[in-house]
Amino acid sequence: MVHRYRSFLIFTVSIVGGGFTAATSYAQNSAAESGALEEVTVTATRRGAVDIQKTPVAVTAVSAEDLDRMVAKDISSIAASVPNFSAARLTAFNAAAFAIRGVGNTGIIIYNDSPVGVQIDDFVMPSTQTQLLDTFDVERVEVLRGPQGTLFGKNTTGGLVNITTKKPKLGENTLEARALYGSFGHQQIQFAANLSSGDSFAVRFVGSSNKSDGYYRNGAKWGPLNSFNPDPTLFQGRSGAGNGAAVGGDDSINGRLKALWKFSENATGLLQFEFLRDRSDAVPSFNDTPREPGCVPNLLGAFGVPPAAGQCVFEWNSLGLAAPTSGDPLDQLSTSSRNEALIATGRGQEIDVQGVYLNLDWSLGSFSIASNTGYRFQASRLPNTYTGAVPTLTNGHEISLFDASRDDNRNTFQQEVRLISQFDGPFNFQTGAFYQRNDVAFTVAQALGFVDVILGLPQGAGLNDNPQVLSNRQKASAYAVYADGTYNVTDKLQIGAGARWTHEKKEWSGRTQVAVSDLAPGLTWQQLGEPLAAADFSRFSAGVVENSRSWSEPTYRGTVSYQFTPDLMSYVTYSRGFKSGGYNDQTGTGSVPLTAPALVAPYNPEFANSAEWGLKGTNLDGRLRWDATLFYVKYKDAQRELVATIINPVTGLSFEATRFFNAAEVTNKGLEASLTARLTDNLRLTVNGAYNDAKYDKFQADTDGDGVIDTNLGGYPLTRTPKFKGGVDLLYTQHLGAGSIDYNASVFHEDKQISYYSQISQAFNSFLDAKTLVDAAITYHGADDKFFVRAYGKNLGDKRYRMASQVVANLWTHTQWGEPRAFGVQVGFNFGAH
Repeated sequence: MVHRYRSFLIFTVSIVGGGFTAATSYAQNSAAESGALEEVTVTATRRGAVDIQKTPVAVTAVSAEDLDRMVAKDISSIAASVPNFSAARLTAFNAAAFAIRGVGNTGIIIYNDSPVGVQIDDFVMPSTQTQLLDTFDVERVEVLRGPQGTLFGKNTTGGLVNITTKKPKLGENTLEARALYGSFGHQQIQFAANLSSGDSFAVRFVGSSNKSDGYYRNGAKWGPLNSFNPDPTLFQGRSGAGNGAAVGGDDSINGRLKALWKFSENATGLLQFEFLRDRSDAVPSFNDTPREPGCVPNLLGAFGVPPAAGQCVFEWNSLGLAAPTSGDPLDQLSTSSRNEALIATGRGQEIDVQGVYLNLDWSLGSFSIASNTGYRFQASRLPNTYTGAVPTLTNGHEISLFDASRDDNRNTFQQEVRLISQFDGPFNFQTGAFYQRNDVAFTVAQALGFVDVILGLPQGAGLNDNPQVLSNRQKASAYAVYADGTYNVTDKLQIGAGARWTHEKKEWSGRTQVAVSDLAPGLTWQQLGEPLAAADFSRFSAGVVENSRSWSEPTYRGTVSYQFTPDLMSYVTYSRGFKSGGYNDQTGTGSVPLTAPALVAPYNPEFANSAEWGLKGTNLDGRLRWDATLFYVKYKDAQRELVATIINPVTGLSFEATRFFNAAEVTNKGLEASLTARLTDNLRLTVNGAYNDAKYDKFQADTDGDGVIDTNLGGYPLTRTPKFKGGVDLLYTQHLGAGSIDYNASVFHEDKQISYYSQISQAFNSFLDAKTLVDAAITYHGADDKFFVRAYGKNLGDKRYRMASQVVANLWTHTQWGEPRAFGVQVGFNFGAH
């Protein structure tokens, strides 16, 4: 199938591009028929809505109607429609892991800025934890591929997901309501009310409730003693299994209240209030640790326990925790029911968001001014059972091998002002200034029961019953000024250029991981209040270390485009992107004092230099629309997560933690293409695909600080970069006397891709599986679109595939799986003016 997709895309681009004259001739000799494709407009140039086929940017737009047909749970569903945009999850979290052209997130480090930016109504979303936005109120999603160094320049070395929500409509009073019921107890209720007072003021209130039981089963088994473990004294009779209950379910509500004022013919204001309350289940884990024969990595040595003569050194395989060899993986995940002390893993995740945003626009003759102001507060409490196993002692006391709760509070303020020219002549420009302040307080509370298991410690004497806290804080500020302009040399030739100067500063403070009782004499969990209280450094100041760093960098772009005919345009672009350096939230893990400067020093910025050639055309009297892009991008000082060995300078003991290093130089080159054709008046075909030739030119790091390179992955494939991905979508509309029926089917394929490299053994590398997913939906629209009824099926082939997977030091690999085959029905109503 992959080869057929590649051949089809190459054939399509060749025929449509090379055979343009023949297609034009056909169109000229045919009478213009109805059924031309609707014009697609985008805001990628930030100069208002412009025709996507005349925009010299590698951009794909997904409309509200497209999102509806997908029955999209969140914006990650658009990956099937966007070339070179890969959407996964961060392992163990309901958080976005977007990737474009060889760069993307693979870990949850909260201070690490994503190289694929997400922006909603001009507000930059700093947290991957809440980037998986509900699509109900979305008017359009635009995915811009490649570094966005000028207009959308905040850390976008990979690209940008630009989301525009629906605004209140003046002169309309409407109510839209929807309800959905599907497999795994999925229940969704959504509504949008639009109320207008005359022609100058309107409000829109949107709400959504989403619940499900989850498609995983808490059925993982642990133990008993197996052939990998020669020492039965380590187990002391410990074994266990999950209760088989459904886990991983959703429970969230969100909404927006919007008010639109039209102050005059030339001035408007949009005020929005956002809220989110998420009480979904903690994400369960599947233990995916490979089975290897014999004695494997040293675990006891990490805690200063040398093996006896002739004794085998232990690893998770030794404890019976390797990946299951049979059975449905969806039935063998695990989540703890513990609710002891403040770990509270059984409570599920808790995410709360409140935001307020103000967008102002003025038109002043030859100029217009846009001001975007926003403030957003996010509180996250994210417990998890990372190992994918819930063992218990023989007396029934539950032990957590590695349970933790990552808790943070985040305050974000943003202000941007832009001046846009509206000249009648050949030259136009825009210039602006951007500011964002992002302050985060973070604590991870950990119950490290695997230490008790390995060392044979009795109940109450080890780390299972005495959780540790690691706390730090960061204050980050970003300033930028930019200018971008275009000049029409002739009515066909246009040149454009832009530049941005960015200054980012990050101030970090943190404390080594300690027991709660070490924060203050005699302090207990109950007196602390909650884990995040340990990040109150004015209350608990002992052992706090501070560090700060700032970076100032220029980014830029240059474009030349040529409109060969009204229906064929080509462009060449060179752009440079910048992603600032940062700090690791895991600094201080393992009771290693933060006295060595290398432990608190930040990693440095990464840079992307990209060249691309694009071709866009419209043929057959508007029935065929296509685009193709060839790109070549090099990343320098690319930030990559690696397992670092940290040595305690006092005891000499070592501990391993995941940290970021500027370890990589990367080259990615490839092809992106998409095509939409109205084959008949009732049948529409959409095809997209991307091919990547990507590798690490250099991937070297000294992870233990001894001055010797101990990791070298040069020449290896890039993480989160499938060699090929593509999708085909067919939509057939049958018009009836009263209403219509849409028949929609889609196929999406994505190649296998490396998710995480292990430094222990290549056998421990984690992957995201190749997958081919088939979806279908049938929708009946009533007369005048006053109501609809939709039946849908997802993953009709019932494919099992990893959508997130991560190696944790030399300990284990944990994984999440994609949703199996699912069905559902959805009904919707529109009341009032339409």
